[in-house]
Amino acid sequence: MDNKIAIEYRKKLPKSNNFNIRELREMPQYFGWVNYVINEKNEVDLFLGGNDDGVALRCFWNNHYEKKTLEIWAKLSVVEGIILDIGAHSGIYSLVANKSIQKGAVLSFEPHYLNFSRLNLNLRANSISTKSIFMNAVGAKNETLPFSVNQDSNYLTSGGKIGKFKKKTSTPIQVLAIDNILDVTAKKNVKIIKIDVEGHEYECLLGMKQTLIQSHPIIFFECMSMSNNSEIEIFLNELEYTIFSIDDWEGTIKETKFLYPIFDNNNNIIHQKINRLAAHKTKIDLLSQILT
Repeated sequence: MDNKIAIEYRKKLPKSNNFNIRELREMPQYFGWVNYVINEKNEVDLFLGGNDDGVALRCFWNNHYEKKTLEIWAKLSVVEGIILDIGAHSGIYSLVANKSIQKGAVLSFEPHYLNFSRLNLNLRANSISTKSIFMNAVGAKNETLPFSVNQDSNYLTSGGKIGKFKKKTSTPIQVLAIDNILDVTAKKNVKIIKIDVEGHEYECLLGMKQTLIQSHPIIFFECMSMSNNSEIEIFLNELEYTIFSIDDWEGTIKETKFLYPIFDNNNNIIHQKINRLAAHKTKIDLLSQILT
């Protein structure tokens, strides 16, 4: 595949850009490996198959993907214990965690077969074992539910959802509750969790309540849904968690109680402001050390 047009076009652009996903998918197609540097000790390679992965596209054309969030994630991943990546997609958070973790295991969950295949490929390309990746959804209990994805198989979907929806393809998927799959020792050793499940966050939290109580892990989660936000706030407050909002473009993190999505003047979700972080009262000092 000839990548000359894409490479030459990229050379003419600034090092860092803020193209949205629609603009990115209209860029000249690039087929190959994209190297993305998180920090001086952490860089990953992601495969891009002709504009088919929004994460790799942002890394190639914008030279950043959730920059501040990944920076904090990388620092917090330098631990001994267990890290959970729920809704791993093509794997950038799993890759960073695997390269940062000192001792333990990174468990990655991705229910959509297209994303799961790319996750597998990206891990192998970075010399990381695929023994702890699971093609399952995560929820409140172990059960089989319909899982719906976009019908366009030429693009790795980032909008897979539990349930049946119009104009989406639905298939049965095995849902797992974290409390049901971790043993007694593991429940006490979960250090950080990332949840990216397109509106299913509350159910995920319900299914890991005992793990949260015993481990007090720091939790990263997206805020893109209008549902269950008050329930999530009450749930985390009852477990003595403080919630923070991350702005990936401004590079800031601040305490917040605002769990609803943030929209621009055109009623579009502002992508750089979708990430939230929740820290238990016993981890606030650790978080402060990481951020300074």
